[in-house]
Amino acid sequence: MGFFTKLMGKDDWKKTLIKDLTMLTAVDGDMDPSELEELLNISRTLGFSDEKFTSLMENLGDVKNIYPTDPKDKLDFMTYMLTITYADGYVDDNEVEYMKIVAQRMNLTSEGVDKLIAIIENQ
Repeated sequence: MGFFTKLMGKDDWKKTLIKDLTMLTAVDGDMDPSELEELLNISRTLGFSDEKFTSLMENLGDVKNIYPTDPKDKLDFMTYMLTITYADGYVDDNEVEYMKIVAQRMNLTSEGVDKLIAIIENQ
């Protein structure tokens, strides 16, 4: 990563992703251990140390809503959202609605979420 890319915070959306994934684990009223384990795995994949992950979790209210603008990053963001949604083997309507809200924050359509879910469930 170049100096200017780092300076401009190109990856700040990853903190927002962790915050949104955490919200997604709770929105169905049950933070399932499999969802939390997957959340930790995703944070590691994103390059966060366990200490940084813990710090983020302790300070979620301080994380600003910064969403990716690059199409590939948007796809990654939504893929991680779907990963958490399916981690416990059950898709709750509240999880789907939250994913649609997040999609709209990235200027994506809520219908796109429905299409992604349909693709996954028809496999």
